[in-house]
Amino acid sequence: MAASAKSLGLVFIWILTAARAAEAQADERTSRAEQITKELQQKEANILKLEAAALEARNEVATYVDKAATDRLKAAQTLAAAEQSGAKLKGDAEHTSMAARDLHAALASQEP
Repeated sequence: MAASAKSLGLVFIWILTAARAAEAQADERTSRAEQITKELQQKEANILKLEAAALEARNEVATYVDKAATDRLKAAQTLAAAEQSGAKLKGDAEHTSMAARDLHAALASQEP
C-alpha cells in the first residue's frame, strides 16, 4: 500500500506541476494578448488620426476648388466687361473718326 500512496503522491505532484505550467503558459499568452491588443489600439488610433487629417485635407482641397471656380467666374465676368468696354470704345473711336472726317470735309468744302 505504501507504494500505491507514493505513486499517488507522485501523480499528484506531476498533475500539480503540469497545472502550474499550464497556468504560467496561460499567463504568458494573456500578457502577450494584452500587449497585442494595446499595439492594435495604438495602430487604430493612428489610423483614425490619419483619416481625420485626410478628411481635413480633402475639405481644404474642396475649399480651394470652390475658390478657384469663383475666381474663374469673376475673371470671365471681368473679361466680358472689358470686351464690352473695348467694343464701346472702338465704336466711340469710329464715331469720333467719322465725325472728324465729316467736319474736315465740311471745312474743306467751305474754303474758297
